[in-house]
Amino acid sequence: MKMNPTYEEYRMDVSCFLKEVVIKNYSSLSKSRTHLKQMWNEAGAAGLFKGAGNIEFGGFGDRQYSLIVMEELGKHLLLDIPFWLQADVILHFVQQYGSSLQKHKYLQPLINGDKIGAFCLTEEHGGSDINLIRAKATPAEQGYVLTGVKKFITSASIADFFLVVARLEEKGENGLAIFLLERDREGITVAPIENRRAMQALDLGEVHFNKIQVTREDLLGGLRHASLAILRGLSVERFANAVLCQEMCEVLMREGVEWARKRNNGRESIMSFQFVSYSFAEHEANSRLTAAFVDTLKQLYLKEKRLQHQDVAIAKYKSISHLIQISTFLAKLFGARTVTGDITNLDILRVHNDAVAQSIAGGTEEIMKKIISEGFSYSS
Repeated sequence: MKMNPTYEEYRMDVSCFLKEVVIKNYSSLSKSRTHLKQMWNEAGAAGLFKGAGNIEFGGFGDRQYSLIVMEELGKHLLLDIPFWLQADVILHFVQQYGSSLQKHKYLQPLINGDKIGAFCLTEEHGGSDINLIRAKATPAEQGYVLTGVKKFITSASIADFFLVVARLEEKGENGLAIFLLERDREGITVAPIENRRAMQALDLGEVHFNKIQVTREDLLGGLRHASLAILRGLSVERFANAVLCQEMCEVLMREGVEWARKRNNGRESIMSFQFVSYSFAEHEANSRLTAAFVDTLKQLYLKEKRLQHQDVAIAKYKSISHLIQISTFLAKLFGARTVTGDITNLDILRVHNDAVAQSIAGGTEEIMKKIISEGFSYSS
C-alpha cells in the first residue's frame, strides 16, 4: 500500500484484501483462532487500521479511510469481521483518553496491527446499559483490586490487551473507569465462546478478572469518570453497524433484483409478478430512506462531530431491521436454492443469521427504542 493512497486507491486495496485474504480463507478463520489472529495482524500490516490514527504514530489522520473500510466490509457481506472495532473504537479510546505513556506504547502497534485490543464492557446481566456494570475496582494499598467477569467480548481470545470497564468503589465515588491491561496480567483468564449458528468468524470470549492488582497508572489516561467516554464509544459502534448493514442491504437488493429478472417460470420473469415487484419496491424505498439518514451521520463522522445517541440508535435500529427483513424475503424468494446456494453469489442464510445476531451487539432493538424514546423533544 502507498504511503498516501488516494481514497479510490485505498478502496481498491481494502477490497482486494477482503477478497484475497478474508473471503478466500473464510472457512479456516471460522475454525481456527490462530488463523483469525494472523488475519487481523495482516489487516493492520495492509493499512486497514490507519484511517483515524494520528499521523505521528503512523496513521493517516483522516476518517475517510476508516469509513471506506466500514463500507467495504458491508459490500463484501462481512458483518462478522469487525475491523472497525480496532480502527475506530479501541484506537479512539487510547488516542483520545490515554496517557502519554499509554499512547506511545500502544498507538503504533494498534495502527500497524501488531497488537489487537478488546473492549470489555458486556457482563452476564447486560451490556450497553452501563448502569448495570458490576465489575469493580476496590481501593488497595498499591491502587485497586479488580474483580469481575465480562461476557461475549469480541476478540477476547486473540487480544493482546483489554480495555476493562469497572466501577470504582472509592470513598465518595461510584463512577466508571477504564483499565488498560495486558493479556498476560496475573489473574486474567479467557474462555472462548464457540459460534455455531451465526457470526462464524467472530472471536467471542468470556474474560475473568480474579482479584487483579492494578495501579492508578493502569487507568486509561487516569480517567476516573469514564461514563461519557464509554457512551461515545458505543455511539461509534452503532454507527459502524449502521454503515455496514446499509451497504449490505444495497448488495442484497442488487443481487435479488437481478436474479428475479432472470428467473423464469416458463412463461415470464417472476419480476412481472406484482407481489415480487412490489416487495422489491417497498425494500427499495426503505433502503433509500435509511441510506439518506446514514449519509448525514457519515458527514458528521468525517467532520469529527459528536454523534448523537438518539441518531445512531435510529440508524442502527432501522438499518439492521431492514437487513433482516430483506434477507428473510430473499430466503423465501430463492426457495430451496437458499439452502444449496447455487443461484447467486449470496450465502443468504449466513447473511440473515449474522444480521439477527448483530441486532443484539451494541444494544438490542429494545435498547435502541428506549434511547430513541428518551430523546423525544416535541413541544405541546
